[in-house]
Amino acid sequence: MRGNVEIFYEKGEMEEYVSEILTLGLCDLFFCGSFLEKDGGRLGCYKTEGFHLLSSMTEMDTGDVLLAAAGILRGIRQAEQRYLRPELYRIDEETVFADRGISQIKLIFRIDTEKQPAERKLAEYLRCLRKKSRPEGLAYVDEAVDLVEKEEFGYRAAIRRLEELRREVYLCDVK
Repeated sequence: MRGNVEIFYEKGEMEEYVSEILTLGLCDLFFCGSFLEKDGGRLGCYKTEGFHLLSSMTEMDTGDVLLAAAGILRGIRQAEQRYLRPELYRIDEETVFADRGISQIKLIFRIDTEKQPAERKLAEYLRCLRKKSRPEGLAYVDEAVDLVEKEEFGYRAAIRRLEELRREVYLCDVK
């Protein structure tokens, strides 16, 4: 679980304030990064020690999928408070990392050229995790996808509902 990830950003691709926030570690959703000017652009170096790509897991318990979804939503909420809007970064199989217990979720900051809204990105990512879920928990993952996609009541309500689903999964012993 040791590692460093390097991402090259073209000149002007990343706003200066974004690299400052990432360098200072002011947003828990993202790995702290260090940046240096290189080849007319900027090279970002991120220490990912203690974390693994969530997509590298071959199978996931339903509760872990719901825990990851809630963690990402909490992070998105905090990132927005730091002016890092979800349209700026990707949420996908190449960017989402988790610690061993999936109690902490972090992202590598990669520019989203499509500028998709958070709910679409997260719903698509959950569909990817659904493929790793166990059959008995698919209905819960589907409900989480619907909840995120609809975005009817905001982040707080969505996080609360994801946590309720996770408790239900735990109490019903759904793997």
